[in-house]
Amino acid sequence: MCTLTYFPRSGNEFTITSNRDESPKRPALTPRKLYHHPEWITYPTDIIGSGSWIAHNDSGAVSVLLNGAFSKHKRRPPYGHSRGLLVLKSFGFNSLREMADKYFLKNIEPFTLVRFVPGTDIEEIRWDGENSHYKIFARNKNHIWSSAMLYTQQMQVERESWFEQFLNQNPSPSPDDLWDFHHRGGAHAPKHYRILMEREEVKTLAVMQINFSQSRVKYRYEEVHSQNKLNH
Repeated sequence: MCTLTYFPRSGNEFTITSNRDESPKRPALTPRKLYHHPEWITYPTDIIGSGSWIAHNDSGAVSVLLNGAFSKHKRRPPYGHSRGLLVLKSFGFNSLREMADKYFLKNIEPFTLVRFVPGTDIEEIRWDGENSHYKIFARNKNHIWSSAMLYTQQMQVERESWFEQFLNQNPSPSPDDLWDFHHRGGAHAPKHYRILMEREEVKTLAVMQINFSQSRVKYRYEEVHSQNKLNH
């Protein structure tokens, strides 16, 4: 939920990779395919909040959550529910713009939610605690997002430069190459803001990658510290 990259391929194909930077006190269940009317959604489940930070349906639509909006905020609980539930609820709307207009966000902690749908541009909404901010990104360009709650603007800019350097060296990266970036990106930098980060109370707990190719969705999932790995 705290580092996200997107790399487009030919046609509508793409690779999305996400690192979950979280307290080890918030464990998660490995991805499962569960029914949420009117469709099946695949996602890892945050045990405490019952939501998720990344999910996809069988059509290749993907929603990914990052904590915070534009800058680090002061938490003011209680909140209505976990932000992770927004990932699942997003599949019930035709677009994130519709979700921002119709869903009551006033009692939700600030977040960034990104939505990928094959054949359409990327949508993003940021909720800063008072207002929602909607943005569209070109689907034919690569992108990287970093959590505003964990990474300063300077850190975010530096991480963007790491991704740019990686792509300069790997102009057509395979899913394995992108997986490697999410484990080794910024290895020369201090541990607290590497792509695979580690702090006293927060660290990268899991990495999940979703590939949409030939109208099929495949995912790869790893619990970093337990070495529990899944390919589906």
